[in-house]
Amino acid sequence: MKIRNTMLTTFALALGLATSSAQAETKMIFGTYASPTSATVVNGFIPFLDKVNETSGGDLEMTLAGGGSVVTAKTTLFGLKDGLIDAAYVPSVYYPAELPVSNVIINLGALLDDVPAAIAAMTEMYLFDCKDCMEEDKKWNMRFLGAWSLTNYDLLCTKPVRTAEDVKGLRIRAAGHTVALANALGASPINVPSSEIYEVLQRGQVDCVFAPPSFLSTYSLGELAKYVVNVNAGTVPSPHNVVIREDLWETLSTKDKQTLIDAAPLSTAGGYFGTLRDEEVELARADIGYDVIEPDETLQAAIKTAAADNFERAIKIGEEKGVENAREIVTKFMASYEKWKERLTGVNTQDEYMDILQEELYSRVSVK
Repeated sequence: MKIRNTMLTTFALALGLATSSAQAETKMIFGTYASPTSATVVNGFIPFLDKVNETSGGDLEMTLAGGGSVVTAKTTLFGLKDGLIDAAYVPSVYYPAELPVSNVIINLGALLDDVPAAIAAMTEMYLFDCKDCMEEDKKWNMRFLGAWSLTNYDLLCTKPVRTAEDVKGLRIRAAGHTVALANALGASPINVPSSEIYEVLQRGQVDCVFAPPSFLSTYSLGELAKYVVNVNAGTVPSPHNVVIREDLWETLSTKDKQTLIDAAPLSTAGGYFGTLRDEEVELARADIGYDVIEPDETLQAAIKTAAADNFERAIKIGEEKGVENAREIVTKFMASYEKWKERLTGVNTQDEYMDILQEELYSRVSVK
């Protein structure tokens, strides 16, 4: 009987060890306010999390907490710093006071008509070339893994808009660089999180929205805004598409860090190209019948004139917020952006783009 009990005890211990070894050593909650059905989540975050979980060999387990279930657009930064979540998409545009360095780059948005190049330039800056960016991230307990940006911004309106005169006096939802654009066009900018746009449109508190066409489906704006004015007003860059808590990062093994680095381009490329695909499908919907409007020369010229001021405006705002090296950051970023515009000419697919990010940027990251 004693021998049998000893054997059972040994078996139980072995089973316990096997069970514990099968469990993930590090569990992480990835928090975002973005809707679980949005292109960013479906084509970017979820594939990223799945790849991490599948390739970590059971060492990492990442779980999505989306749709504002744990953190909202305006609490994500604080939730990450305090350990409420472990990784996140931080919408830096909503934290101009807390993240002034990041917002120097964000405020260049009107000049960024090539979104893939802008994403690559941000990635290069945050991985290698922007000491101020890295120091700011560390202050907020963030370790950068990937950048991202929505597609080019248009005007999504509840009524036809074609000329510069049509825009004057309108109430326009704006964020980032589009706040300055709205002011320059003689409109009244109203800054609310993307999750609240439907409500302000429904109540008639805004007439138009500076946003990419993907918002028509992601936030159901197509139910209210059926006029899409193709102004190509740049983009609002998101330097912190995927970040992980710095204090958690420091506890991970070299292998686990490499797993996260290798998966990061999937979130970046998948989120952007997935958004493009969704936009094409949405704008082609016959049941809604969107009116896609080409603006006249006066509106195009007004947008271009307002955008031209972005270089110096971004520097000025940064310096006013205490970013001493704002001019250096802007100059370096725009040089990188122009380089990537040339490098990415003719690159039109998600796989091509992802491979370039991996080979020319992420392969250079040292995780030792």
